[in-house]
Amino acid sequence: MQRITANQRRGSLLVIEDNADHWQLIHAGLKRNLPETNIVWVNNESGAQEYVDNCTTNEQLIPKMVLLDLYLPNPEQGWNLLHTLKNKTSPLHQVPVVVFSHSNRIEDITTSYKAGGSSYLVKPTDRHEWQIYFDTLCQYWWNIVTLPNKRV
Repeated sequence: MQRITANQRRGSLLVIEDNADHWQLIHAGLKRNLPETNIVWVNNESGAQEYVDNCTTNEQLIPKMVLLDLYLPNPEQGWNLLHTLKNKTSPLHQVPVVVFSHSNRIEDITTSYKAGGSSYLVKPTDRHEWQIYFDTLCQYWWNIVTLPNKRV
């Protein structure tokens, strides 16, 4: 029987992903592992910025974690969002941002951590790997780590 943690019970997770096929895999993996969690999807930089702006006036929208696709479709948009999310004035500045991408370039990985990314994951290459990826991701970030409840 799966244990429902406080992270799941009161949590939401923001996914910023421009690829609809990837979103379907992500959503399926997250819902399977985090059935009690509200999963919010935005598919571009402006949608993500609008969501962040709404968090300023409504703390209930602040997610427990953000999954950020680095290439939206280009990395400049991903870097802009990461800098926006981690800016001290952002309502999400203490929320973990897990950057994920097909890129395994050391420059992308290093820049991600320097910009405040909490973790960098290379996207899986097949359906079975996506399942394992989200089983592990959810186990660590939702069942082991204690995530913030509100803006601090």
